[in-house]
Amino acid sequence: MRLTKIILLLVVTLGGFGHLKSQDLHNTLFYMNPLHMNPAFSGSFEGTFRIGGIYRDQARTAIGKSAYSTPTIFADAPILMIGKRHWIGRWACWFQDKAGDGKLTTSAGQLSGAIHLALDKKSKNVLTLGCNGARLAGS
Repeated sequence: MRLTKIILLLVVTLGGFGHLKSQDLHNTLFYMNPLHMNPAFSGSFEGTFRIGGIYRDQARTAIGKSAYSTPTIFADAPILMIGKRHWIGRWACWFQDKAGDGKLTTSAGQLSGAIHLALDKKSKNVLTLGCNGARLAGS
């Protein structure tokens, strides 16, 4: 009876994880794409919108044509002001990661949002809560 409970608990626990990944994108300059690392940066800038991209290509001479290749395109904007000092930001990203001889490919689009709550009258201190979700196109 005790073994059955342990096995059942193990199956339920592992089944709850659904889709896990153990490797992030092959980006060396990950700070050039801060929204992929932390969705709370969505809309966290002074301006109307920002659009960017980063591309990584590695080991082409060592492996030949089967290198690491990771293009990423992103855009974000503060979309809604709440009162005079609080705002909501939105972000979208698309990436495709190809790795090695097996051409292991992961493509996905991500959306994120954040709410920025100013803690003082000059908005020098801001509390930010962010969340994101991804839609895998192929793995």
